[in-house]
Amino acid sequence: PPPDLGPKVYCSYLNMCTNLHSDVADAVNIMLHRVENNSAAKGPAQWEIFKREDYTHLDEWIKKNVTGSKSHPIYDGYTYLSLEQLARLVKDGIIPFSFVQQLGEAVLIPAGAAHQVFNNSSCTKLAMDFVSSEGIQTVLKLAEGLRYLPKKHGASQEIVQGKLMVTE
Repeated sequence: PPPDLGPKVYCSYLNMCTNLHSDVADAVNIMLHRVENNSAAKGPAQWEIFKREDYTHLDEWIKKNVTGSKSHPIYDGYTYLSLEQLARLVKDGIIPFSFVQQLGEAVLIPAGAAHQVFNNSSCTKLAMDFVSSEGIQTVLKLAEGLRYLPKKHGASQEIVQGKLMVTE
């Protein structure tokens, strides 16, 4: 089957988070709707996006510093970095792009860039995956790297998706 590039609709509730993870493809995420509440004063969605060049350092940092982290913490998608952990990361030289997404704004996430989101309000977002011409080599490299995960790992399906996105 052809790769599922979207569009995809995500409905997030107040205080819901998307754990730290990375995707094989580039993506755009647009906030279409939000519910006003007291927590929304901080902004509807708080993002942390790490440079893909920091992926290996971030992965090793999590294995060393986060209790209960798995053998592939970013691929596994079980970790959400707290404000305290993010501050320690910055002290250790791993600095994310940290910003608030407002209603109507689009966020571009490069392929292979680890990222997490915390929703300060209930909101609806539209996401679409794509492969930029600059990202073709990155997508192929990421798909190749996923081959070394255990066969039953959930991210292993992204190997096929990554290669199909480039060749279709």
